[in-house]
Amino acid sequence: MNLSKKTLTIISEFEKVLKDLGTKYTLNELKQKIDTKTRKLTILEESNKPIPELINSTNLLRSNVFLTKTNIIKTDLISSYELYSNELRNILTDIRKIRTEINSLKSKPKHKSRKKRLTKSKKKKKTRRQTHTKPTKKRKSSKRKH
Repeated sequence: MNLSKKTLTIISEFEKVLKDLGTKYTLNELKQKIDTKTRKLTILEESNKPIPELINSTNLLRSNVFLTKTNIIKTDLISSYELYSNELRNILTDIRKIRTEINSLKSKPKHKSRKKRLTKSKKKKKTRRQTHTKPTKKRKSSKRKH
């Protein structure tokens, strides 16, 4: 397979991008983190209902503990969303670069090495000038006698 140098560089850059994505957070891992933190937050919110049997101050203490826990989880959730969006942005910029490279390769005219056909040069017909003319024989007209 004959590939141009530019095509080979694009392929190698694409492979580097894929390797870089493998070393960073993958999108699936980040999405799982976001899902687990969201579930924790909903469970925590469901458990924070005031208990009527307890004194007001106890309910306030419970809500304070609840707020600190939710604050920690929400902070983690926001950081996970930030990482996720940054990864998506990086992937999109890499895809755009690859697309522009591919489009530039497509738009370039293809220079195929065309072999010139070796045609036999046609010999020019030599026209001879008639320097002297040969006397043409005249036909004898046959006269019929009636």
